[in-house]
Amino acid sequence: MPDDQPQPPPPPRPQPPIEVDLDLVGLEASGLGEDQQSRKERKQLFGEPKRQEQFRQVLHVCRLTVLAVGLIVILSIFIVRGLHLILPENNTANAGKWIPHGWLTTVQLDSLDKFIFGAIIAFVAEYGGRALLTEFRRGSH
Repeated sequence: MPDDQPQPPPPPRPQPPIEVDLDLVGLEASGLGEDQQSRKERKQLFGEPKRQEQFRQVLHVCRLTVLAVGLIVILSIFIVRGLHLILPENNTANAGKWIPHGWLTTVQLDSLDKFIFGAIIAFVAEYGGRALLTEFRRGSH
């Protein structure tokens, strides 16, 4: 019956100490040559293509930031105009009361309306014109 039980593994043999020559630390590794493949890989990873990719990424982030700021400005203009459509007018009857009321004058609201409708018309004209030109070019071919 003692033969049926598994035997424990033999204890590991001690390894001989590795001799390290510390005088070589800090010296140039002149024995290691650089082959053509490693130079090519280094140029691909750290050379001009890498810088171009980083520049493209920075441009992308800048464009997204400009778009986000523009969107926030446009939305805030629409919100202000919408509030002035809903809230009562700014007159002496409701001045100083707790009731919220419009804070822009009629001239300022007219200027805001001109800006909003001018921007919408310019946007539609530009992209509508591009779409018509593209469609016209496709039809002529």
